[in-house]
Amino acid sequence: MGFGLLILGYFLTFAFTISQAYFFADVIGALVMLYAFTKLSEYNRYFRGAAAAGMVFTLLALTSGVLLSMHLLTSEGILDILLDAAKSLSALVMHVFMLLGTRGIAEGADCGKLADRAMRNLVMVITYYVLYFGTLIAAPFLPAVVSYISFLVYIYFLVCLVLNLLLLHTCFGMLYPAEGDPMENRRSRVPLFNKMSDAFDKLEDKKNAFRKESMEMAMEEAEKRAAEKAKKYGQKKKKKKK
Repeated sequence: MGFGLLILGYFLTFAFTISQAYFFADVIGALVMLYAFTKLSEYNRYFRGAAAAGMVFTLLALTSGVLLSMHLLTSEGILDILLDAAKSLSALVMHVFMLLGTRGIAEGADCGKLADRAMRNLVMVITYYVLYFGTLIAAPFLPAVVSYISFLVYIYFLVCLVLNLLLLHTCFGMLYPAEGDPMENRRSRVPLFNKMSDAFDKLEDKKNAFRKESMEMAMEEAEKRAAEKAKKYGQKKKKKKK
């Protein structure tokens, strides 16, 4: 379907931004994502928008990489900031279309829980980029404050990265073409993704169990109060008849 390739491309594009060494991982990953978007666009039109934004991102990443390898791009320079901002903007648009497309496919497959996860991730990603652009604008005026906030924003980015990888991995395991075999819980070839997915599934199951238990307790309490109220009302009615 395309989600398997999308996991690989997404990981190469964004996970290696953590590393200080640059070896065109974002360009390679973006090209893999473009191919995945092309395959997924057969199932949802939003992936066409993701592919268009991905092309812009790829060109900007390639330009940045070439300039960096030629030592023409200085850290914190004006050109570096402009290219980084443009890449981030194209990445934001790409994320929006990617997650909307994922939600669309999940809804088409009657996977409401998966569609909700896609929307949750969309809100989180948009929040991250709003915070990122906010720190970028405020940096010249409040460097000390922004330096501290940027660290927190970076941690938030890592959380978004992990959640998006888990979402794509779940899509890979649950969603399949209409003409394909309905295989449940397909496993990734990457054991780490399987372990992370299982851990989050357990947390989700515990949360749902706690929610169900809380609702049952609330209903029991409501029924108990209603019974007590009815009993008191009946006693008052008897007294009035006397």
